Formats: sequence, C-alpha cells, structure tokens
Amino acid sequence: NYHANLWGFDYDDTNRSKQYDSNITDWYHHLKGKVSLESIVDYNLNLSVIDIHAQSENEFIKFLFTNNKKNEIQYLINAKKCEELNSWQETNPWEKEHVNIQEKNKNFYNLLVKTYKLEKNTYLKRKYAFQLIRAAYYLNDYKTISTTFEKQFKNSTKDYLYYWSLFFNCFTKNDPSKWVDVANIMANCPEKTNACYYYFHSDFNLKQALTAASNPKEIANIYAFSSLQKADKNLENIKNIYQFNPNSKLFDFLLLREIKKMEDWVYTPYYTNYLPSVEIYNHFWNDSKDKVTTQTLRARSEKDREYALQVLQFINSINFDNINNKALWYSAQIQLLFITKNYNDCITKINNFQRLFPNEKIGKEHEKIKALCIVSNQEFGKAILPTQIQSVVLNNMKDNRFIFAIARELEFRGNIIDAVALLSIINTSTSN
Repeated sequence: NYHANLWGFDYDDTNRSKQYDSNITDWYHHLKGKVSLESIVDYNLNLSVIDIHAQSENEFIKFLFTNNKKNEIQYLINAKKCEELNSWQETNPWEKEHVNIQEKNKNFYNLLVKTYKLEKNTYLKRKYAFQLIRAAYYLNDYKTISTTFEKQFKNSTKDYLYYWSLFFNCFTKNDPSKWVDVANIMANCPEKTNACYYYFHSDFNLKQALTAASNPKEIANIYAFSSLQKADKNLENIKNIYQFNPNSKLFDFLLLREIKKMEDWVYTPYYTNYLPSVEIYNHFWNDSKDKVTTQTLRARSEKDREYALQVLQFINSINFDNINNKALWYSAQIQLLFITKNYNDCITKINNFQRLFPNEKIGKEHEKIKALCIVSNQEFGKAILPTQIQSVVLNNMKDNRFIFAIARELEFRGNIIDAVALLSIINTSTSN
C-alpha cells in the first residue's frame, strides 16, 4: 500500500485513465473543444513531422488544415522538429542524403530563435518560448534559457508553460533560489514532478532553500520537497507544512504517504512476521543486535504504534475548518485509531464519517476496518466472528489481505479453528 506515485502525472499511456497533460488540454481549449482530446494525444504521442499534412486522418490536424490555421500548423511542425533535436533522432528513415546532425540542429535552432522573435500571436509566442528554452537545454545554451525565461515567463501567468520552462531554468542557477524554484515546481506542476525529483533531490539543501523563500507558501513547498526524500518518520516536516500552508495539495498527499508508511511498519511485522517493505538506515533494526524473532517483530510493531499515536495527536489538534479535503483527514483519524488499537473510538469515528460523508467510496474500506475493530476488541479465549460483521466478511471474500487480517486477529485471541477456516479459503492466485 506504499504509493508514492499517487503524486504527479502518469505518463504510462496504458494506465492513463483519461488523465491528460496540460499541453493537451491547452490545445483543446484553444480550439474551443472542436476536436477530441484523444486526437490531440494521438498527434502528441504517435505522429511525426511527416504526418502533418492536409490529407491526415487525425481529427486535430484535419481541423487545422480545414480551417486554414496556418500559424498553428507551422508551430506543430516546428514542435515535432524540436522533438528530433531533443532526442537526437532522425524522423525520416528514408533520407538518403547524409547530413551532419550537429549542423542540421544548429541551423534549425537558429531558425527557431528567429521564429520565436517574429511570432506576434501571444498564445503561440509563449509556446515557442518554451520550445526554445527546451531546445537550448539540449544544446547547452544556458544563456538563452535564462534570457528567454526572464523575458517571457518571469512575470507571466504561472501556468504549465511557466513551470515547464522554470524546470529548465533551474539548470542555469547555482544560488539558493534554485531550490525554491524546484520546490515550487514539485508543488504546482504534476508533469514535472518525477523529473524534478530525479534531477534535483540529491543536491537539495533545506537550510539554503529556506533562506531564499519569499512567502509562507514557498516555505511550505520547501518542506514538502524535503519530505518526499524521507523514507523514515516525517511528522515534523508535515507540521511545518501545515503551519505555513494548511491548504497545500502536497500536505494531503504527504499525510496519506505517512499513513502508508505506518501501515507497512506496523501491519507487516504484526500480521505476517516479516520485516516491513520500507526499511531505512538508523531505524529500529539497524540499531538492534537482536535476532529477528516473533518477539522482536512485535516489539518493532509496538514501537511504531507509538509513532502512529503522535501523528494521531497532531491530526486531532488541527482545526478541520481550515482543511480542504476533510474526508481524507477524517479517514486518517480512523486508520490511526485502528493502528493505535483505540477500537471503540475508531468505530465511533467510522459511524460519524458515514453520517457526514455518505457518498465517499472510502466508506467500503471503513467497513472493513470496523469489522477488524470488532474482532480485535475481544478478550483472549472469547473471540468469535460476530454476526454483525459476517456480511462484511462474506462481501469481501476475494480481498485476501482483509481475510488474512481477520484470521490473524482471531488467532491472536485464541480462536484457532475459525482462523484456520478463513486462511484456508484465501485464494493465493489472485493479486489483491
């Protein structure tokens, strides 16, 4: 359940699920929705410069030619040529004439500079500015990156073109303001989150970044970027983010991420007798010379329940009126109450949640947690599978992890017969 990839943009087209990057939706709105989003995606992912012509079957390209959108067509041609430059690949495999690739790139780059300067249309000029900045990066022309960004984007609307350009501009800077830019990109630009982390996380300096922050939101973003690098406990950073920007989108994500870490740290050793998946240096096992036994695993689990209680106490101290995604934070309370074995309070919170948020999909997960609370809140030797939760168990027989957890809770409380019966019906061939 440890999902860091929940933040950012999924570029895997097979899993895209109608998620479109900002460039796609930008073209869609520019053409007032008169072409489909999928046709723009098709151009973006599948077409090359030689596919842009009046006989194209692509709806997006066909519309531009039919409506005599000459400037837009020329831009798309140049954009595809930029892809060649950026990837160092030739588009036309049938080209017989040998061409010096460096000279060809330089000639096109010079033409791109000229085209950008001559473009009068504000919409296309900003797009050309980004193409120029990206091309300059691949040709190591950092001066052009800086000057173009300063002129075209520094004081412009902070849309996706601003942040995409800012990403490349970060490579030109060596002062602490660079880290502020990096943190702002991570917080505001889903398409650049992975690249931003990949290129900049290893040299990121929290103290330097904080000295360059100019407002509370930037401070929160800096703590958020620092948080993304922590596989260990991150509560202090989360508190700082809340202090400076309680409505940060990364704030919600990082809370969910922290709970996922605690689920791993507590549930994996508790239910399976295995070490957690997320192990970090200077943590429990690295400080201990004890052998890994059932007893040490349980001790590890209990130690991390104490940390879960600290996170729960922080959440309880928050005024939920200041939070955008209230359902998420109520759900966080529910999960943490179960992790910390506050079963009665957890059940009460679940009942309240169902009343406040009757249409939330997470309610089905809460039913499972409620069932686990009821089973877990029984004395040793007296544990049964109560009638009130049997329907929940029956409705989730294909959820192997849930059935396994119910079985283990029964086992821990002395009901070996029912535990073994439940374990015997788990289908190990399914993925869930």
